[in-house]
Amino acid sequence: MRTIEDVLDCLYRWAPASIAWERDNIGLLIGAMSDPVRGILVSLDVTREVVDEATALGATLIVAHHPVIFHPLKAVRTDTPQGAVIAAALTHGIAIVAMHTNADAAAGGLNAALAARLGLSSVRALDPSRGQRRCLRFSVDVAAADMAGFIHAVEGLPDTRIDIDHGDASRLVTVSTPVWRQRELERLAAASFGVALRWQDSFTLEGAVEGFGLGAVGTLDHELSAGEFLRHVADLLGCDGLRSTPYTSETRIRTVAVCGGAGSAYIGAARAAGADAFVTADLTYHAFQDHRDALLLVDAGHYETERIFIETCASALRDGLFKTSEKSPIFQSVTNTNAMVMFK
Repeated sequence: MRTIEDVLDCLYRWAPASIAWERDNIGLLIGAMSDPVRGILVSLDVTREVVDEATALGATLIVAHHPVIFHPLKAVRTDTPQGAVIAAALTHGIAIVAMHTNADAAAGGLNAALAARLGLSSVRALDPSRGQRRCLRFSVDVAAADMAGFIHAVEGLPDTRIDIDHGDASRLVTVSTPVWRQRELERLAAASFGVALRWQDSFTLEGAVEGFGLGAVGTLDHELSAGEFLRHVADLLGCDGLRSTPYTSETRIRTVAVCGGAGSAYIGAARAAGADAFVTADLTYHAFQDHRDALLLVDAGHYETERIFIETCASALRDGLFKTSEKSPIFQSVTNTNAMVMFK
């Protein structure tokens, strides 16, 4: 039976831990790596209702976007919402995994899915993940080494390039790879070359890995007026209402930036990318004031811009984990965890 460790391995292939915000709290928050997984419930948040939903479905693991534990805990009091959730999960034997800013920044992650939902094309990361590429160098004894198997394995890895400098007695093998594949490649080199591996070292490259980064920017198939664009966003994201900067009948929208959740820190990046509009959430009054003449700022709601995580993560799990006969059901939460409502 699959274990939580198996599920995490799959999730980290989709959204590597190294691209998460350094202060984030991702990964396994409740449970043990060796725990068997009899069913997975994917959700945006972990509330008591979500734990009840998992229990009713027979799921033993919740994979959520927002960490149920973020700040250090000094106590687990069951008379608080957070303590009650933790206690309920432990009582029912339900483990909890968080995939937060790493899922935001993944290629094919939340922001890519949000851009796709809004119909954007030619999508690229708004703030590419820098320092996420490593250069690995191996010196290999030519006479003792079997290079073919190693080269074939490396060439099959996405975003990875290999170069071999052929010397008389040794070969210098240089591999450029995303940082999250470094250990995999080091193990592969050790297994492939054994005693023929003379030395190895590595260093960080500044280049970004294609497709990885926070936010996204792309273009609509055709230009829309500001009013048409706002209706487009509200309809596709299921928003009860939107907040935006003022606009006129002359305001036209073609290039659009997005950032699921609280994205005010990326307004500058959206402007630098030439965006006509920036769709995000949790914008302040002063953010609207400071940028009202630069682009159309759209606050579509935190829940509304991030709930696409549920289907995106569930799809990543189905594609990456359960292709064999060893399957566990993957459920998409139907519990509405939005704590904000629009008064109409």
